[in-house]
Amino acid sequence: MSPSQGVEPSENSPSVGDVVRVTFDRLAPSGEAIARMAGLVIFTPLGAPGDDADVRIIERKRTFARGQLLHVHRSGPIRVTPRCAYFGVCGGCDWQHITYADQLLWKAEVVAEQLVRLGRFAGVTVEPCIPSPLPYGYRNHTRLAVDEARLAGYRAARSHAIVPVERCPVLEPALEADLAEAVKGKLDLEPGDEVELRGWENTIAIGAEVYQVSDGAFFQANSGVAERLVEALLASMKLAGAERVLELFCGVGLFTVPMARRARHVLGVEGNPAAVADAKANLKRAGLADVAAAMAADVNSALRRRTIQDSRWDIIVLDPPVRAWSRKHWSRCFDWRRRASSMCHVNRQRLHVICALCATPATSFNKCSPLTCSHRRIMSKCSLRLFAQRLEQALILAIGRETEFSVKI
Repeated sequence: MSPSQGVEPSENSPSVGDVVRVTFDRLAPSGEAIARMAGLVIFTPLGAPGDDADVRIIERKRTFARGQLLHVHRSGPIRVTPRCAYFGVCGGCDWQHITYADQLLWKAEVVAEQLVRLGRFAGVTVEPCIPSPLPYGYRNHTRLAVDEARLAGYRAARSHAIVPVERCPVLEPALEADLAEAVKGKLDLEPGDEVELRGWENTIAIGAEVYQVSDGAFFQANSGVAERLVEALLASMKLAGAERVLELFCGVGLFTVPMARRARHVLGVEGNPAAVADAKANLKRAGLADVAAAMAADVNSALRRRTIQDSRWDIIVLDPPVRAWSRKHWSRCFDWRRRASSMCHVNRQRLHVICALCATPATSFNKCSPLTCSHRRIMSKCSLRLFAQRLEQALILAIGRETEFSVKI
């Protein structure tokens, strides 16, 4: 339910600064708990459905307000004690106060709601969430900020302040030990620095493949989820060995390598030179340099190149950074209703577009809507994977000629 829906708030609804006692009834797509009072919808971080709690109103709009959780009189059935002593102060995690099983259930409900409200799909089957193999101890790299005292930590929730943390239970155990050294000032750091801690030196194994990942190149933070992402992508593609695949934002080749083992040809496009060098090395190591290639180029400019425009593509795969791909890009690159505005030739009889988007459902479906709304009859399958304790998830969205549309999470 959006803030604007429902009854109008009454004249005696709470104002900024008021402390009210509420009972939360559900979670919003933003991760906040929702309560209602005198026709006003109140969004509050760190609340859980069923909580009986005191909340201070810190922001007020016409039909909704935002609250600050002050005290929980009676915990709801899904509330648990967070593992991390910094939860609620550090901005890294959103849902440590909710059981992991219920995180999965609420994710499925949020996805179902936003498929209709933002994606504009009806009659979609949302399958149960497939969880991260490890709800804690899964993160293989992290980024720290350095404060004026040369202490490293995470950004505070909804703030640029730095919170020095000696422990972080979502990190792999060895990486958590490195974190303790960084926070205690044992590393040579300067105020304003940002330091990345990685759980690997030069290469990292995902399933049966080994990937070189250099400094400056992005890689998925959850190795277990990355393996499941690859499995979900390949299952969506149903490669038979004759397909020509164009992959945009290929990174170091997480998808490129396994796709190249199953397709006729794969061309990966990536704007990060370090990642492109890694992708080429990874294809060479796998013995696939003759069937796949990595191009160093900005994706928008690459789509205008003759080598791409003059080729026929059966499948287009996108794995863009959260801020790199917008509704405008969808409309420009894949407006098949007006062929003259299309940026590259596609095999219309067989084309599938496979989108791997790591974001919240709202971001994912909002960005995809220019494509999905005008081609809703060719939607086939959508698959999501969760990052434990956080709102972000990995979305696999497959668009093809089939009419069935289901969601796996």
